[in-house]
Amino acid sequence: KFRERLSLLDPFIDCCQALAYAHSKGILHRDLKPDNIMLGRYGQSLVVDWGLAKVRGEDEEIDREIRSSSIISDQIVGQKDLTQVGTIIGTPAYLSPEQARGDNTRVSSWSDIFSLGAILFEIVTGKSPIQGQTSRERLYNAAMCDYLSIEEICPEAPKELVAIIMRTLAKSPEERWQSADDLADELANWRNGGQVSIYHYSSYELLKRFVARNKGKLIAASLMLAVTGVLLGYNAWQAHQFDEEKRLEAERQAKAAEAEYQSELAQRQSALDAINVELRSIEAKTLQDYATSAVQATLSNQASYDPSLPVPVSTSTVGREEISTRALLHAASLLADKIELSKRPIQDRIVHLLPHDEEQQALDLQQSLRFAAARFEATSGAWKFAEEIVLATPCDDAARAEELAFVK
Repeated sequence: KFRERLSLLDPFIDCCQALAYAHSKGILHRDLKPDNIMLGRYGQSLVVDWGLAKVRGEDEEIDREIRSSSIISDQIVGQKDLTQVGTIIGTPAYLSPEQARGDNTRVSSWSDIFSLGAILFEIVTGKSPIQGQTSRERLYNAAMCDYLSIEEICPEAPKELVAIIMRTLAKSPEERWQSADDLADELANWRNGGQVSIYHYSSYELLKRFVARNKGKLIAASLMLAVTGVLLGYNAWQAHQFDEEKRLEAERQAKAAEAEYQSELAQRQSALDAINVELRSIEAKTLQDYATSAVQATLSNQASYDPSLPVPVSTSTVGREEISTRALLHAASLLADKIELSKRPIQDRIVHLLPHDEEQQALDLQQSLRFAAARFEATSGAWKFAEEIVLATPCDDAARAEELAFVK
C-alpha cells in the first residue's frame, strides 16, 4: 500500500547518504536497484553488490571488455531484473539513459543518482519507471528516458515528492541533483514537513526541455519561433486549465461544505425538537409552580408554628409528592441544552435557531427552575446544597444575592 511503501523513505535516505560517501571517495556503484539494498535486523540500511563498481579515472577489466564488444548477445540479455555485462553495465529497469545507450564515458555519480530516482519511483508507485516486454525494449525506453507517468499510476503521490523524483530522473545528467546528499536532504526536508526547493520552470526552461526532447524536428530557426508560439499557447492553455480546475474544485468544496452544513443544521434542529418534546412531557412550568407552592406552604407552616402548642398536622402538601429537586434541575438542564444548541456555531457560521423572545423565555424559566429547586432544598433544611445551586445558576448579581439571602 502507498503508506506502507512510504515507510521505506527513511532507509532510502540512509542509502542516499551511503552512496554520497562512496561518491566522495570517487567510487561509482553503477548497478543500484532494490535487490542491492538490504535492511538489517536492527534498522540499518546496507548498499550491497559492488561487483560493477568503478573508481573514477581508473580503468578495469569490465571497461576493456565493453570497449571490445559492440552489441548485447542473446545469452547476456536475460530477465528484466538481471544485471547485464557487455556494452551495457547495470540492470535495464534502473539504468540511466547514458548507461542504457552504452555511453560509458559519460557514466558518473549522476548515473547512480538516476538509479536512486528509479528506486524512489518504485517506492512511491510500486512499479519501476522503465517498462517493456523485452530487455531490448526496456533498454530502448531507458535510453530514450521514456518512463511511466507518476500521476497516472499513483495519483495520490504528493506533488512535492513527484517534483523530487522528476528531477532525479532528468534525461540530462546535469539537470539531476548535484549529489546524493542533496537528494537525501530534500527527502528529509519533505518528510519533516518543510518546503521542497523545487520551483516551477520558466517558459525559457520549458522550451529548453522541449527542444532537448525533439532535436530531430527542430532543424531551423523559423521552426524555433513556431515552437515558441506553440509553447506559449500551451502555457496559456495550461494556465487556463489550472484556473478552471481551481474554480471547479472551489465549487465542489463549497457544495460539500453547504451539504455538510445543512446536514448538521438538520441534526441540530432534530435535537432541539427532541428537547422540546421532553420539556412538554415533564411540564417544566408546572414543575416550577408546584415547587413554588410547596415552598410557600412550608413557609406558612413555619410562620404559624407555636412551640407552646402541639405540633400540628400539616394539611398543605401541595406539590411535594409531584416534584423533586432532581426533576427541577433536569428540566433546567434541558433548557440550558436547548439554549446552547440554538446558538452553537455550525462550521464557524453563527446560527440562531430560536426567536429572541423564546430564547429569553427559556433563560427565565431555567433560572426560575433552579431558584425553585434551591428554595425547595432550603425549606427542607439542605441549605448548603441550595447555596450551591444558586451559585451555579446563570443570572445577574442582584438576582443571585437575593436568592442567596433567602436560602441562608
